[in-house]
Amino acid sequence: MNKIQLLLFSIFFFSYVSYSQTYSSIVKPRISFIDESRTLNPDLDYLNASNYEYENMIKYYQRIVFCTIYNDTLYNYKLMQWSTDIVIYLDKNLPKSVANGFYDFISKSNINSVNNLNISFTKKVSEANYIIKMTPKMVNGYDKDFEFDSEEERKNSFLTGGTYELSTDQNNKFYSAVLEMSSKLKKTDNQFLKQLKQLFFKSLGNFVADNYKDTDSLLHKAYINSDTISEFDMNILKIHYGIIYEQIINGSKFRSLVKLANSNK
Repeated sequence: MNKIQLLLFSIFFFSYVSYSQTYSSIVKPRISFIDESRTLNPDLDYLNASNYEYENMIKYYQRIVFCTIYNDTLYNYKLMQWSTDIVIYLDKNLPKSVANGFYDFISKSNINSVNNLNISFTKKVSEANYIIKMTPKMVNGYDKDFEFDSEEERKNSFLTGGTYELSTDQNNKFYSAVLEMSSKLKKTDNQFLKQLKQLFFKSLGNFVADNYKDTDSLLHKAYINSDTISEFDMNILKIHYGIIYEQIINGSKFRSLVKLANSNK
């Protein structure tokens, strides 16, 4: 085989490999001899960019989950999901208007229309796997050495005086959580409700908050405390919970799935 023939063969071979990728070749089942049959051809339409009104919606999502849209170099963020139903207990120390406001916000939204995500409430703490409560101590959702651009930004951050702790299995799947807000800051009930909504939404995927889109997004640093969940945020959830993944997914694997989902569009 001469050099030209070898080159043509190599081009054909690698083109064939790239176009013959399947979900199972990207996402390996943890126990392949049990799970292989149900991971052959899952519906990846939730990764089809044309389904979303916002331009670059998939790229926004990648920034929110992996903190980058590029190959994994500086960052090593992993996708994290709830694999169980979320059953919320609202502690009695929460101001009544905050508890009622949060209950109405979730109950009246269409958040439970998202595939593989189910959120409900209980009045019995023993039945809950997600507890929301007030604490008299000071808690923050950032490290002590984290630097804000200004004292005003630190003061207004929803991570100041609020945090959550998520229990995660070895496959990056959440199964319980405790969310706390500090009463030490003496916020108004409306400020506590705004903070609670943002913290809770962030905990649905341990999302990275920033000024991604409009201020009605729960991940926006200047969130306006909307009465409804924005279309942008709903899209984030639809992408995030399109499939409960069989293994840990990093940015590189996710980008391979996106290419696969859009290869025939």
